[in-house]
Amino acid sequence: MYLQIITKLNFLYERLHVIIPLCNTVEMFCIIENNSRVISL
Repeated sequence: MYLQIITKLNFLYERLHVIIPLCNTVEMFCIIENNSRVISL
């Protein structure tokens, strides 16, 4: 039971580890995109 919980948490953590950098990258891209738009205007 305890081991199962730990395994699930590990799995979730690994998922988050993948998702968070992805979100940050997308956010950075959006910020860059917005800045270029502002600059080109």
